[in-house]
Amino acid sequence: MQNSEGIKKGDIKNYALAYEQFRDIVEKSPVGIIITNKEGVICYANPVANDLFGINDEMLLGTPFGMPLTHGTVAEIDIRQSDGSVGIAEMREVETVWNGEKAFLVLIQDVTENRKINEQLRKLSKAVEQSMSSIVITDINGNIQYANPKFAEITGYTASEIMGQNPRFLKSGKTTPEEYKTLWDTITIGNCWQGEFYNKKKNGEYYWELAQISPIKSKEGEITGFLGIKEDITEMKRAASIQEELREQLFHAQKLESVGRLAGGVAHDFNNILMAIIGYTNLVEIALEDNTPAKEYLHKVLTLAERAADLTRSILAFSRKQVIVTQPLELNTIVQGARVLTDRLLREEIQCNVLLSDKKLVVKADKNRLEQVIMNLVTNAIDAMPDGGEITIKTDSEIIDDDFIKIHGFGEKGEYALLSITDTGIGIDYDIRKKIFEPFFTTKDVGKGTGLGLSIVYGIVKQHNGFVDVHSEFGEGAAFFIYLPLANDLPGKPADSDTGPDSFSAVSAGRILIAEDDESVRFLMKEVLGKFGYEVIAAVNGADAVEKFKENKDVVCLLILDVKMPVMNGKDAYDEIKKIAPEVKAIFLSGYSENIIDQSMFTGESVSFLQKPVLPSRLVKKIHEMVAK
Repeated sequence: MQNSEGIKKGDIKNYALAYEQFRDIVEKSPVGIIITNKEGVICYANPVANDLFGINDEMLLGTPFGMPLTHGTVAEIDIRQSDGSVGIAEMREVETVWNGEKAFLVLIQDVTENRKINEQLRKLSKAVEQSMSSIVITDINGNIQYANPKFAEITGYTASEIMGQNPRFLKSGKTTPEEYKTLWDTITIGNCWQGEFYNKKKNGEYYWELAQISPIKSKEGEITGFLGIKEDITEMKRAASIQEELREQLFHAQKLESVGRLAGGVAHDFNNILMAIIGYTNLVEIALEDNTPAKEYLHKVLTLAERAADLTRSILAFSRKQVIVTQPLELNTIVQGARVLTDRLLREEIQCNVLLSDKKLVVKADKNRLEQVIMNLVTNAIDAMPDGGEITIKTDSEIIDDDFIKIHGFGEKGEYALLSITDTGIGIDYDIRKKIFEPFFTTKDVGKGTGLGLSIVYGIVKQHNGFVDVHSEFGEGAAFFIYLPLANDLPGKPADSDTGPDSFSAVSAGRILIAEDDESVRFLMKEVLGKFGYEVIAAVNGADAVEKFKENKDVVCLLILDVKMPVMNGKDAYDEIKKIAPEVKAIFLSGYSENIIDQSMFTGESVSFLQKPVLPSRLVKKIHEMVAK
């Protein structure tokens, strides 16, 4: 039965219990709750609201709220933190009824920590977005869920093309399957992996990246995805490769220099022995009558000795201890002269193109030596094209500056003439390129070459203060580049090679002072010159030559000086004797010069040079020429 108000007697008790439960919930709410009347006077505040404002309930009740109240308003207010600092609270206002009258319910929530977390997340997000590293997040199957802009920039793919893809779409095929398996086995058991990939961009360009891949785990330790942080290390790899190549070049140059010193010393001593062998054999050959078996045998001995002499000349060219006589010459003229020789080497299936620069490329050069460089390189190119192909000889100019030196790893700043010889042959792989300028290194079969061709090229170019470079890959042909310093002088006329008859008639021409430290060579020249009517004064070194000249200055018509001798070398002896007799004439002999002789000395009429070993007939011819001047 209901009472006169229509309420059951038991309901009052239930309402009271519900009210107490509701009040308990409000009192314990983590959100600050304030109730005001329609005028904004605070009628109720729960404990959290008291804490947020830093005052107790008695001080809040009956006071104006202090802010205009409007239904649905959301605002931020400053609050006092428990440590005394100021925080931020988010406040929402809702119209309600309190004690049967209009009122406002104000909900206040402390968002200070949330704002701090959100700010940290915002900064983290910005850092990831603006990172110079590629950052990728994938699901447990490796499919991309997020990739930052740097990843898109490096790979060339747009964000829409990246999302949902597996990173394997960047594979170049040049990272081994074993490496990928190691990566996957490592991260799927919860460990981190670091390594390098050689990947492929959207445009087909390859690039290196250093990757660190880590599993992302839940609170329970379950793997929910993977995080990849990657660095583009292509330039670093390229720089490291250049550094390694520079180290190889330095080591190679030091090795060649060491071998060159040894080769020069050996060739010097061997040339003295050869000169004695060739000289005595030539004298016996001249003394014998024609058509005798012995003369034929001696001729064969001389031929073999000449081959040995050619070999030592090649060694000297490599070691850069062979005397070269330079004069201003046009590079185009040298190339045209060498072409007459190279054309004879070409087979029908090989075409040779010569592209000459329109510029006047004047270099200080020894014509014969540069022709030898061209001949050796063309010969190698022909050998590299057994099935035929194309050779291109080209001249041009090049400026070597700091950038050039940084990129190529060699050179001195200045203007250079550039001679390039390229072929379409089998090419040279990296391991062989490191050795091609070494003496006696060859890829040819036994008996097909000495292996001195490119080492001679190297030595001659260095003697001209130039540089030689090679670009080649196996199966892609080869290109050799010769850089020679440009000269400001006007080009001169190339000197003719010195050749002469096999014998001369004897003449009586005066006394010759010979300075030679090798006894066998000294005795040979004395015998030879004696047979041709010359009186010989022999000295064992430069100092001895100076003293003997002082004693015989009025009768000596010519000096023959070995360049390298103990006590005093030939150049110093010549300088001392010139002080006594400025018009004195001299012939220098040497197995190598080691820059003892000033190249400008060869431009005068009072001095000449002969490379050991020299035939007696050629020596006598040169003596005749000098005495007759």
